[in-house]
Amino acid sequence: MPPPRLASLDQFRGATALAMFAVNFVGGLATVPAGLKHHHTYCSFADTVMPAFVFAVGFGMRLSFLRRREADGRRAYRHFLGRCGGLILLGVLLYHLTGKADTFTDLTARPLGEFLLAAVKRHPFETLTHIGVTSLWCLPVIAAAGWVRAVWAAASGGLHVWLSHLGYYPWNLTPPVGIDGGPLGFLTWAIPLVLGTLAHDWVMRDRPRGTGELFFAGLGIAFAGYGLSLLSKFTPPNDITRLASWEDIHDGFPFGGPPKVFIVNYWTMSQRAGSVTYPLFAGGVAVAAFAVFRLACDRGNLRRGYLDLFGRHALAGYIIHDLAGETVKPFVPKDSPLWWVAVAFTVYLLLITVVLRYLDRNRLFLKL
Repeated sequence: MPPPRLASLDQFRGATALAMFAVNFVGGLATVPAGLKHHHTYCSFADTVMPAFVFAVGFGMRLSFLRRREADGRRAYRHFLGRCGGLILLGVLLYHLTGKADTFTDLTARPLGEFLLAAVKRHPFETLTHIGVTSLWCLPVIAAAGWVRAVWAAASGGLHVWLSHLGYYPWNLTPPVGIDGGPLGFLTWAIPLVLGTLAHDWVMRDRPRGTGELFFAGLGIAFAGYGLSLLSKFTPPNDITRLASWEDIHDGFPFGGPPKVFIVNYWTMSQRAGSVTYPLFAGGVAVAAFAVFRLACDRGNLRRGYLDLFGRHALAGYIIHDLAGETVKPFVPKDSPLWWVAVAFTVYLLLITVVLRYLDRNRLFLKL
């Protein structure tokens, strides 16, 4: 008999999936609040969704790895290698490679290394691919002591800073601009993933006051990320960022604010750039948010079946929501009034729910 599921993790993952459905549907519409859009110059609410997913991945990865290692020993590593590889392959199939060749001469004109580098720069490295590569990167330390995992995350972030200052940052932001940090985004995505593994350990110790401590630890991590973002005030703007034609330029203050000065460099919180400040700040927010779910669901027995459904079928929901969006969004112009956006979103969410409920009733789970 499988061990009981952790209600807080399912509810947290389900709420994150619901937030993802919302921001991905309304992000390009003119009438929705700025916080529901990606701006790449500060951390909006929309920007907190993927770090929350990666945090949940880290939590679940350590939970399932320790259980599997107890049953299968070192073969657990082989199992997780397959899972990571499957996610990466699925991501490449969903997102495709960057670029195309109109003629065979175009295909063979560039050196092989240059062609391959251009092919993987943008499209393959989106959510699922990032999660697969980041999980693979953190697999060597997934069973290690907490301090080892913390050092691994810090070293990964430091390596990203170093490589970015050697030239990766401007290269990633040169068209075609990378997504979620580009090919080296796994270095900073390791931060929220490792935070998820540490939260797992904290929860499993189940101390009486552990939930409050977890909440304030998350706030401390978020403030550390925000503190690093203030370095943008003392660092010259990077000229390459002017190519992106970004709107609503901010100076790194989290969750938005009025437009200020043009300060965009490595330390600016940017999901597109994958700068270390962004996943550190948003990872801390995820830790604090999970502590609230821990208190409400595991200790207060508060749970919603709707969120459980999304939490159990997060991968299927991720794939289906794009298909539902392609069905509904062509009939939602960018200047749609809010009432029409609400109607269209309800239809879109209903399509997702119907499919997931069918999968759930028939106990069909898409897992990697």
